[in-house]
Amino acid sequence: MSLSIRDQPLPYVETLPERSVDAVELVVIHCTELPDLATAREYGEKVLHPSGTGNSGHYYIDRDGMVYRYVPGTRVANHVRGHNPNSIGIELVNLGRYPHWWDSRHQPMTEPYAAAQIGALRELLVRLRGEFPNLRQI
Repeated sequence: MSLSIRDQPLPYVETLPERSVDAVELVVIHCTELPDLATAREYGEKVLHPSGTGNSGHYYIDRDGMVYRYVPGTRVANHVRGHNPNSIGIELVNLGRYPHWWDSRHQPMTEPYAAAQIGALRELLVRLRGEFPNLRQI
């Protein structure tokens, strides 16, 4: 299967700091904890920082296995505290604990990840290993 990636840059992508491919050492896989890709995109477009940027992963994988690139790997996305400069963020669309993120009675995740999503994730990881020579941790 050949992985297809749809580029959909965030509006502020050009203001995110640039970096070399050698800077990337880590991939962090997240769960969107939102109902769908459209809501995740809306959240990613929100400007939350004085720099005029927001919080977003680099790649989003929808339940049907479609992969979207919101931020190129040569730019620093805001997805994980303390490791943004050296990591790629991958977001799997999934309800997670939505909408009860902070309610201790609703912490277990109940939606399984779709097989198409996991397959696309595996293919994306193989591709990223080829693109980023210092990638060592997932």
